[in-house]
Amino acid sequence: MKVFASLRIAAVLLLVSQSAVAAGAHWLERGVTEFRPTAGNALSLPFRLEAPATVSVEIYSSDGARLRVLESSGELPAGDHELRWDGRDDHGVLVPDEAYVPVLVATAAGGERIVDDPRTYSGGETLDDVKSSVDAGTGAIRYRLSRPARVLVRAGIGGGAMMRSIAEWAPRPAGAVVERWDGYDADGLMRVLDDPRGRVLVTAFALPARSIITVGNAALSYVEYAKARGEELGDKAVPAVLERNGERLSRYYYSAVERYRVPRIEVTTIGNPPKTADGAFLVREPLSLRVDVPDVADRRLLETSSYEVGFFLDGDFVAEEERGYLPLTWQLHPRQLGEGRKVLTVNLSTLDGLVAVKSIVLQAAP
Repeated sequence: MKVFASLRIAAVLLLVSQSAVAAGAHWLERGVTEFRPTAGNALSLPFRLEAPATVSVEIYSSDGARLRVLESSGELPAGDHELRWDGRDDHGVLVPDEAYVPVLVATAAGGERIVDDPRTYSGGETLDDVKSSVDAGTGAIRYRLSRPARVLVRAGIGGGAMMRSIAEWAPRPAGAVVERWDGYDADGLMRVLDDPRGRVLVTAFALPARSIITVGNAALSYVEYAKARGEELGDKAVPAVLERNGERLSRYYYSAVERYRVPRIEVTTIGNPPKTADGAFLVREPLSLRVDVPDVADRRLLETSSYEVGFFLDGDFVAEEERGYLPLTWQLHPRQLGEGRKVLTVNLSTLDGLVAVKSIVLQAAP
């Protein structure tokens, strides 16, 4: 089994990579960051040689697994060149939608090896200049990125519940980006967009320079793909100081991609409380609720992080349980519900920043 999660790049490689331009081989700017391999497209990866060399381009996943090696047909002269990637790994499999990093390796006739690895000098920088807007009619969330980044987009109630995860550290290209949202919570019970307390959060951190974002193959899960290859997923080593060249680095940059997945939680009633015709639970007496995470893989993720469970009515905080085990049983008293119809939302929040959401409808009994 190949273990790549630690991704500790030697100091020698770091020095070689940062001096690649001066030494004679480096990446050139390319206009395209995102491409669609499923449409039969291939992406040009341009580079410059200051002296003749044999060149290879190694394609790595965001977790550090080497997926493909592209090679020049013999020695190339000094000048500008390109190799092209079709979005397939070394087994010919189209990679899942994700962000990938190309590493340029040039070997001169004398054996000198020059490496331009963008991960050694970029990636993880917190983008503080992201401003977003929400279309009141369609719910479309618009924002602009100064560079390719991983983006977290959430909708919720200010000072209260997180109601929906729209993008969880998903890779996005630089420029104008639009996220589609119907304005509702994750279960379609509450129109957050129309609530004056409603808020949308957009935060981001930069991908390594020259990163490639593939799209069009969403049917293939990245985690399932990596595990099928025999890769062991895990976090990267976090530096003692989260800063590079005066820019703050996000701690989430060092998390394994698997950790960006939001666990699915389940909220069920204990006993058999009556329901209204449209499915709301009638609350006449204390109502016991069971909160659980049914998926085994999701449970395994939670075992590596502390978490807490919060309860909200129509987005307003009601109670919190700081427990490190599931399933969790919690009881709602009729006096907490008050009168009328309410949406009960459960947030399971981890110290890694993940927030799972589930909502149900309750109706106070007359």
